[in-house]
Amino acid sequence: MLSRIGATAAHAPAKVELCLRAAPPCLASSSSSSRRGPKSHHIGHRSNGFVVWTARRGYASSRSVITKDKPDSKIAVLGGGLTGLSTALFLSVFAPRASITLYEANERLGGWVHTVDSEAEDSQGRPHSVRFERGPRVVQLKEGDANSRLYVLLLHQLGIADQAWALGQDSELARRYIYHPDHLIDLTGPSNSDNRLIKAVSLARFAGRMLKNALTEPALKGLLPALAHMLSNRKPLGAEEYCRCLVDSEDESIGSCLTRIFGGRSSVADNLASAMTHGIYGGDIWKLSIQSTLFARAQMFPYRLDVPKASRASSFSVERLSDLNMMTFVTKASSKDSVVTGQRLLGGYTGFYGGMEALTEALVQALRKRSNVTIETGSLVADVAPSSNKLVEVKTAKSTATFDKVISTLFSRQLASITGGRVPALGEKKGASMHVVNIWFPRSGLNHPHHGFGYLISSQADVERGLLGVLFDSDREGAIWRESEQREQGEKVSSLVARQQPPTGTKLTVLLRVPSEDEPSRTPEQAEVIALAHVRRQFGIAADEPVHTQVSTARDCIPQHEVGHQESLAAAHAQLESAFGGRLAVAGPSYTAPGILPSIRAAFDVAASCTGLDAAYRGLAPSAADHALAEFSLVSDPTVGATGLGRFADGRRSMWDDLAIVDGAVKADFVGLKKESLQRVIVPRLQFGSFSKSS
Repeated sequence: MLSRIGATAAHAPAKVELCLRAAPPCLASSSSSSRRGPKSHHIGHRSNGFVVWTARRGYASSRSVITKDKPDSKIAVLGGGLTGLSTALFLSVFAPRASITLYEANERLGGWVHTVDSEAEDSQGRPHSVRFERGPRVVQLKEGDANSRLYVLLLHQLGIADQAWALGQDSELARRYIYHPDHLIDLTGPSNSDNRLIKAVSLARFAGRMLKNALTEPALKGLLPALAHMLSNRKPLGAEEYCRCLVDSEDESIGSCLTRIFGGRSSVADNLASAMTHGIYGGDIWKLSIQSTLFARAQMFPYRLDVPKASRASSFSVERLSDLNMMTFVTKASSKDSVVTGQRLLGGYTGFYGGMEALTEALVQALRKRSNVTIETGSLVADVAPSSNKLVEVKTAKSTATFDKVISTLFSRQLASITGGRVPALGEKKGASMHVVNIWFPRSGLNHPHHGFGYLISSQADVERGLLGVLFDSDREGAIWRESEQREQGEKVSSLVARQQPPTGTKLTVLLRVPSEDEPSRTPEQAEVIALAHVRRQFGIAADEPVHTQVSTARDCIPQHEVGHQESLAAAHAQLESAFGGRLAVAGPSYTAPGILPSIRAAFDVAASCTGLDAAYRGLAPSAADHALAEFSLVSDPTVGATGLGRFADGRRSMWDDLAIVDGAVKADFVGLKKESLQRVIVPRLQFGSFSKSS
């Protein structure tokens, strides 16, 4: 059981780790006081294994605060957003004898995940309730993704999996556009249908449409010669050399990296990549770090992985060993019902019939049922400081308390301000603030003929400064309603699914970046005027068309990982160690990627590190020689450690340790949902229990 593992893992004996290849001499010869563990062992290539190459040597010490002698440790979690709520819940399950206190400055919990019902009038002047999302509304789940699998398991354990809708990759949500310079361009990809004929026809249409766009659209000017330059100059690299290039590459902006790769053509970055960056980060493509964003693998576009094929391999990919370890854990922890849930949700888009806030509400309800959790709302943390006896003191206007461990999920600059200058590196971080303008027209179909998820706006588009994108919420809701109708006909569903009604009107969300300090200011009212003017002009909507709007402002909602992000976090790691001795850790989008899935993964990782669950993998695993996949049972996630920033402790070496070249054919079996293919994976059978029940 997790409770037993959490209490004893810190004393588990270390096991020899299995590696397929020793580290390169330049890395193997160096050492660090922050690392311990056995040297790697070269056992040669195995045709029945799927790790072809890995450099892993040892593992990072997480210095768990939950030990056999002190299972009743006191832990504080700062911040009641998605990351904070998830962290507190995982802690309460992994360490049921620990006392956990969650601090949130506002009375409301849930952070940027916020669903609101607004009263409006329909086209006949009758009262009508409109549901708006002020934050995220859709999650894309991938079958071979560790974070997606963890999300599915969490939904099942919270008891809300049946409240989640599921739309495939060929649904209306897959239709994507960019806006440049003054009109929409369809960039929807080809079909993922299992039918070969449908897939072939869709691919041919996609290729024809993209060729036409590349020849006629200013947004795609230079794309064809840019691709030709990149493909004609690709260099083949072996496994070790390929990973070395990935790790040793210099940090630079997304824009400069893409411009260099595409032969000096900046138009691809300015027109295409800038629109994607607006949608994910709300930031400047010429400032954001290529290494610290979802564009990181773009650095490897000039190279081609050249590995001798194993007996079954059709392709190879670069993976994180810690992700494979997570996949093993989730698969072994899953019940039959959660596997069925995964089969329905994975490989497409999902959300909740009642709005995305159903997720954070379920987390709050689960926490309130746990006897070892205290939630302090309306408690703004004013000071966090080291105390005597290796404790950390947390002060609010209401109280002062000391803890064995404090985990902050606050925006990094906010944490810097309440730690008395002890972690100055975090004070240098920036965050993008957003105006979210929710719009509802009582008349339906006003965004015709453009239907789908919505569109993103390139940095070179002819629009008001700060406009980032427009989401077609009514199109999404229409697809969800049709999905609920199909579910109701084909399976037994909850009353929530059965009560779904077809959407009315045209619902849109316009995203605008709040101006920076050196730009002219903009009020929420001005943002509303700009948003309405844009959609009326774009879709030809008359000025006298009835409309209902709401505006909200999210301050520092998307941390900006600018060039040098990893170096500043290495400094922050050292400062946290020096000032707090590893008793203060951090987690959340200030440090890792933004979004629902990365936030939940960050919460799991820091909770596992704090309670010693990661060490349990090593201590409870039998001999590594028992199974070809056993190495993943013996791998700790180097991204965490005592501060949450362990991967930055020794520069890029931790990243090197976590890389592996994977045989794609065998990985496909490994990530499959059929549990019988994983019966001998060496991970203890861990049971979460249901979070929806009282502890």
